[in-house]
Amino acid sequence: MADAKTLSPEILQHIAKTLNVPVHGLLAVIGLLDDGGTVPFIARYRKENTGNLDEVQIRDIEERLVYFRDLVSRRETILASISEQGKLTDDLRARIETALDKSDLEDLYLPYRPKRRTKATIAREKGLEPLALYLWNQEVIDVPLAEYASRFIDEPKGVSAIGDALEGARHIVAELISESAELRKGLRNLMYEAGIIVSRKSMDAVDEQEKFKMYYDYREPVKTIPSHRMLAIRRGEAESVLYFLIELEPQRAISLLQARVHRRNGDWTSHLQLAIEDCWQRLLSSSIQGEIRLELKKRSDTDAIQVFRDNLHNILLSAPAGPICVLGIDPGLRTGCKIAVVDETGNL
Repeated sequence: MADAKTLSPEILQHIAKTLNVPVHGLLAVIGLLDDGGTVPFIARYRKENTGNLDEVQIRDIEERLVYFRDLVSRRETILASISEQGKLTDDLRARIETALDKSDLEDLYLPYRPKRRTKATIAREKGLEPLALYLWNQEVIDVPLAEYASRFIDEPKGVSAIGDALEGARHIVAELISESAELRKGLRNLMYEAGIIVSRKSMDAVDEQEKFKMYYDYREPVKTIPSHRMLAIRRGEAESVLYFLIELEPQRAISLLQARVHRRNGDWTSHLQLAIEDCWQRLLSSSIQGEIRLELKKRSDTDAIQVFRDNLHNILLSAPAGPICVLGIDPGLRTGCKIAVVDETGNL
């Protein structure tokens, strides 16, 4: 296993700030975990090393450690892949190396990820990328768009008219939009803030006890849906009783894309508008929805574990033998024994 030096000082500072733990305690925990120490062992017997961090804090450090080591490993793979393509600029390297979220990292890699054959790929094979870049860059040239597009007519390649050339160029533009890390992040935030969870009963579904009846036709905002309801909807989907999706008013997403893609008006404007609408409907809507579904799953699972943890904590702290006075001894050879007495009502 890699040691603490695998993580950069920036990442270590980020973890310490996020978890509100001192850096020296964080480094001590990482070292002890790497040496094979378990969370209960470190919390109980290495307090002097960690600065009295408790078991919950150490568990959080362990989870963050796994997350960021995975991120660092993935980052190296991505940098190597883009470098092999000869497309790794200093600016791109800096953005990748400072990314502290896996979603942001994958968004940066998306334009360079090996692609399956898409409409944009086919359009590039037909030589339409310069036309697409003209639409994308929105820079005036000395000829009208129709005349410029006519230069790309090539019947052997399947471009027999100006309309065919412009359609292929729009497919490339739509893919460029879908691969923008900034635009994807903006749409994720929008869907989280304004999206609606919609669950419905599946056709021919069998729900004999009607466990999921309240979710047969149910709507609730993504931002505010409680984790227990999200878990119930997911359970209903897993049992093929329900299906759910995340609705977002298309015009809100399209307006966000318009605001960030359109820079000036010209003969390209209507084609950019068509590319934006195509991009949202064909490429981004389902993709962003999938990312939000995954985020909701993580959130509801985390909350469910916390509820279970709290309930178990209360059970373990209840009086196991009823209202009796109890003497507890914690033996210790090095630091001496600790003794505590709890009376019949639970007072120390």
